[in-house]
Amino acid sequence: MLNNVLEQKKSFKSFPLQDFYKQDIWDLTKHPQFVELNENQKSFIVNRKHIIDFTNMKKDVLSNEIKYYCQYYIENMKRLITSFVTDVGGINLTIQFMNEQLNEIDSFIELELEKSTQFFSQFLISNGYKTHTETNNALSEDMEYKTYKTPTTYLRFFQNLHKFIHEQYNESNQPKTFFDKDKWDIRELPFKIQGFDPSRPRYILSFEKIVQENIKSIAKKYTLERLKTKKYSTCVDDLKGINYLSEFLHENYPEIQSLTQLNRAIIEEFLGFVNLNSNLQPRTQSSRIGSVKTFFETCNLFGWDEAPKQTLLLTDDVKKKYKVLPKFYEDDILSQINKNLEHLPVQIARMVFVLQNVGMRISELCTLKIDCIKYDTEDDPVLEYIQEKTKEPNRVPIKKDIEMAINEAIKYSREQFGENIKYVFMQDADRPISKDTFSYHMNQLIKKHDVRDSNGNLVRIKSHHFRGTVATKYANMGMSTNVIRSLLGQKSLGAIRHYVEILEETMTDAMQDLLNYQDQMIQNIGKKEAVIQINDEDKAELPLPNGRCAKPLSSGKCTHANACYTCAMFKPDPKNIDLFKYQLSEAQSNVEMAKINGFERVLQVNEDLVDALEKIIASIERRGA
Repeated sequence: MLNNVLEQKKSFKSFPLQDFYKQDIWDLTKHPQFVELNENQKSFIVNRKHIIDFTNMKKDVLSNEIKYYCQYYIENMKRLITSFVTDVGGINLTIQFMNEQLNEIDSFIELELEKSTQFFSQFLISNGYKTHTETNNALSEDMEYKTYKTPTTYLRFFQNLHKFIHEQYNESNQPKTFFDKDKWDIRELPFKIQGFDPSRPRYILSFEKIVQENIKSIAKKYTLERLKTKKYSTCVDDLKGINYLSEFLHENYPEIQSLTQLNRAIIEEFLGFVNLNSNLQPRTQSSRIGSVKTFFETCNLFGWDEAPKQTLLLTDDVKKKYKVLPKFYEDDILSQINKNLEHLPVQIARMVFVLQNVGMRISELCTLKIDCIKYDTEDDPVLEYIQEKTKEPNRVPIKKDIEMAINEAIKYSREQFGENIKYVFMQDADRPISKDTFSYHMNQLIKKHDVRDSNGNLVRIKSHHFRGTVATKYANMGMSTNVIRSLLGQKSLGAIRHYVEILEETMTDAMQDLLNYQDQMIQNIGKKEAVIQINDEDKAELPLPNGRCAKPLSSGKCTHANACYTCAMFKPDPKNIDLFKYQLSEAQSNVEMAKINGFERVLQVNEDLVDALEKIIASIERRGA
């Protein structure tokens, strides 16, 4: 059974243990960290299996290795024992497995991972435990469910333990510095990284996909310099472009191992390789090529010997970037989402309301600090947050109900994860709710409740579209571009290149209509019985000369739409008589529809409009006669 499993070792390590971890019986309710937990966390541990018994472990070295791994997980990785308690079953089964199946083994260093994983999997199955779980609730880009197979906590603990112990023994064979490693943990770098996003924690920069050793070496030098001056996300994108270059060369020019061997003809083929990749959007293709161009130019700027010997990529090779108009959600989509908010976790629902009313970026919302609520000179609430791009604070006036929702979110996070939380919306005691978690719950809601756009397609939630929706509403309300720019925390908006300071009182006045729009819904987050129901009358739209008004009638009659038609100062242009007649026909149709369905407010609005338009058309025809 042990053929090809053992790797003979002459000596084994004894890892240093702290007092709690030296014991042979661990009771997690007596762990030093337990007293610092809140009541919910303590209850969670008490109600789970929280005793780990090492007294039956036959080999002292194995016992020491398991204890040291657990100690490292909690103490060095700064994880709460509420997370660790889920591994208790895996620890106890690992001890049982080593005692019963591999009693000749003294250390995990003697085990080869693949073979020992197979043996442990057979042990789990024979004892009635699963090795993997299948989940089919992940949604693809086209909103179809995908099936994933992941190891259970039992198998995952065994595999992680095995890898960890081998890493400890192989320290002498490991690269001496982080630079020599093919995976960089940015937390271990000798300087602070700029622009790291806690809402999407990605700590590893991997150079493993770069096949050519010389190119890998210069890519590391390049990345190191970029990390000192550029945002972390920019450096991640840099590597994606270099990875594409390496893949292209490996498939088409395996003999090339250095940038010095490249020429323009090869790079032109590379351009085709990227631009014909159907899996990449045009903007992404341009980004990948631009990353490689910057890579080449920076290498030449530093004068590195491994740099290309000639100009390989031209400015015209990088496609011109066109300004993309902000995307937004139709009111009907928002109505469908809001109608089903009761099915979301309460913290996610609160996040949706803040996004719909403030228009901040999702990363800014995820990392919203618990001291984010400030007050102006009139004691009205103001939301203060740090902008993702500029790292400057932005202050936005908010309604009392949004203030209440945020305070309730803070209260909830403290109840779940303790008083020392850092962010409003916490995922655990250390991390904020991530962008991925937010998108997951939102897209599950869309799929389960069949939320579709005006074309009948399932909506794919893009959190940034909420920002575009708020910006669009601001513009439709007639706000100046400078007010919009300030509210959204933009340095500029469109062609505006100058900054005009706007007092908080001015912004508050400009926002009143929008801030009142969802007061009732915000108050009722988490209260299923109080969720607003959207009726059919809310779906009726009011015809306008240049479009239609989709303002829900249940939110009150609009006093602005077509107001000119009833104004004594309005002078209709005879050239627009056909437009007036077209609008009249639409309004008359709405009157009939309202009578059939009993929509009193629709009837009132459109009858007033019909009356005004008939007078306008009659006056134009009289003048023409």
